[in-house]
Amino acid sequence: MLETIASASKLVSTAPASALPRHPNITSIGHISPQQWNSLLLESRFLVGLGDPLLGPSAVDAIRAGSMFLNPTFRTPKLRQNSQHPFASSIEGGRYTCEFELEGDYKDLLDCVQTALASKLDGVVPEELTMEGYIKRIKSIFTKALH
Repeated sequence: MLETIASASKLVSTAPASALPRHPNITSIGHISPQQWNSLLLESRFLVGLGDPLLGPSAVDAIRAGSMFLNPTFRTPKLRQNSQHPFASSIEGGRYTCEFELEGDYKDLLDCVQTALASKLDGVVPEELTMEGYIKRIKSIFTKALH
């Protein structure tokens, strides 16, 4: 999969070099600090989901930084999820994600890479993750519980 993406774009990974395929467009920078991670996302056009972890924070980190999340979908659901990050796909009507079939031939993945490279997205924090959204959810929970 990574070689397919690297045929269309340079890739930077925090995975150890020994875990990555050898390709001139793939670079490992190893473990980085949260600040370096945020800076990397601000410079990036996309973040590729690898299928695990489900609902991890990196997809939202990317969207907050204005990077598109390439969201893998599964032929057979994992823990009742059809994609790695269904929440990310709901943000701004899916404008910040592009879905590709993880077990496919990766043509749709290459289409997602081209879409991300052609897009200029401003970062956004989903309402559900703001203080106002949090308070709204808490009020809703207690209103339902008390009635």
